[in-house]
Formats: sequence, C-alpha cells, structure tokens
Amino acid sequence: MPRVNRPLTLADIRRWAEYHRANYGRWPRRDDGYLDGAPEVTWNMIDDRLRHGGNGLKGGRTLSQYLRQISGGDLKYGPKKRHLTFKQLLGWIDSHHLRTGTWPHDESGRVADAPDMTWATVHARLKKGDVEGARERSLSRILRDHRGVWDSRGSMRLSPAIVLKLADQHFARTGAWPVTMSGPVSGRKGELWCNIDVAMRNARRGYPRRQSLSQLLQDQRGELYRPSGPQLTESQVMELAAAHERRYGTRPHAKSGDVHRLPGVRWSQINNWLRLGKHGLRGGRTLAEVLAGAAAHA
Repeated sequence: MPRVNRPLTLADIRRWAEYHRANYGRWPRRDDGYLDGAPEVTWNMIDDRLRHGGNGLKGGRTLSQYLRQISGGDLKYGPKKRHLTFKQLLGWIDSHHLRTGTWPHDESGRVADAPDMTWATVHARLKKGDVEGARERSLSRILRDHRGVWDSRGSMRLSPAIVLKLADQHFARTGAWPVTMSGPVSGRKGELWCNIDVAMRNARRGYPRRQSLSQLLQDQRGELYRPSGPQLTESQVMELAAAHERRYGTRPHAKSGDVHRLPGVRWSQINNWLRLGKHGLRGGRTLAEVLAGAAAHA
C-alpha cells in the first residue's frame, strides 16, 4: 500500500466524495483510482485508512459503510456493469499510449475513453476472466503479448531472436557489432545497449537464460563477430567515475573492482587502457591522473 503523506479527516473524505458524485453521477468506489481534488491519494488508500486507521483516522469501517452513513442509505454506485471486449480494451490501451506516451497500468486512474471505469477495474476484471475474448489475465501480460513491451514503462521484451535482429540492424548501419557502450538502440526510444546487456546477464525482461550480449553474438554470428571491446573517451571515463562515486561515496581507483555501468570491465582494465592508449583512449595517463585533472577543472 503506497504511503499517504498528509493527514486525513472525515470532512475531507466527505467533501471529496460529494465532489466525485457531482461530477460522475455516483458515489466513489475504492477502485476508482486517484482523487480529482487530491492527486496523491487514491480511493483505495482512503478505504484502507478507514478500515485500519492511520493518517488521523481511527479505523473500523469501510469506505462504503461511511458513504452509506453520509448518504442516508442512498448509496448508488452507478450504471450496470459495462460489457467489455478484448478488442475494446486494446483500443483503450492504444489511445492511452497515444495521448500520454506511456502504457497504462492498474494505477493509471480513469480510462479516458470510458470515464465510468478505471484501469484498476479493468485489471481486476482481467484477473477474474471478465473481459470477452481475452486470454490474458493482466494488463502487463497484454502489453507483452500484443504490444511487444515488457511493462508499462515501455521496456522491450527480450529474446535471443529480438536481440540478434537489433544487433544485425546495428551492424548493417554502422559496420560494427554492438557492445555495451554502443549507446542508444536505433529505433527503440529510451533503449540502450548497456541496458539490454544487463537484462540478458540477469535473465530479465523475458530473456530465457543468463547470457551476455558478446556471448550471444559469438554463439550465433560465429566468424562474423569480432568483438573489439568497448570504445571509450576520457569524458565517458569521467562519467563512469562520477556514477561510481554517487553509488559508493568514493572516487574509483585501479583496485576498485567492477565498473558498475560497464558489465565485464574492471577499473584496473580502464587504468591500463588509459596508460597504453587502447579502446579509443589516447594513452599516456593513468586513471588517477585523469580524475585528478577533471577535479582540478571542476
């Protein structure tokens, strides 16, 4: 249950409920999502605090019991339940994405194309099998199976075939195979090759086994694949060092172990590449000298 960082009073709840009734023609339900007058609070949160106490409320009753009390027993929750089909739901999902740039989830509030429903209600009906034509039992599963995204944030589902297709496209465009530091994945907004590699190594986002990007390319592209390792600039080294310092509270040195944002690479390797002029670096300086120079110019 998300936290509510404000005190709640029965007077507030009554005012919000009456506002809801005036705007939507019925009293609120606990699955009605976020409040119009308090966007950090949901009706489910209010129901929880009324039941169990907290945020200034004593507990001991449900939202519907409180509304029945203030309505004098005239508690009407609106029209007969809407018939919902899978085709309608896909249309709502696409409309939400087109309007907001994000995919819906169970806390996305009201469905713009059906204001009498919330995405929480849609999710609950999917779980009950109450959407005609839908085999899936959750919004996230529909996004994975029918829209090719792993979650509501738009992360792409991964499989060996998908990664190989993206790698082949990268090779055709650049003449080189992708590595961890190859940056954004062309045509996939917000996707980075380093994120793909991390997900593959940890068998996340649907990837079936633990495997690095280089291992997949070695196995499936054989002699065509010539891994050259990451190509770096001193600016990128300083960015990696700043990320290390934010994460661990100390500046990295040659014995700091793994580079957090560069799986499979150690700070000792970066120190050697800086000295010897490998992987895009000009050579002649140590890691300590590069970071000291950056600090002097900060």
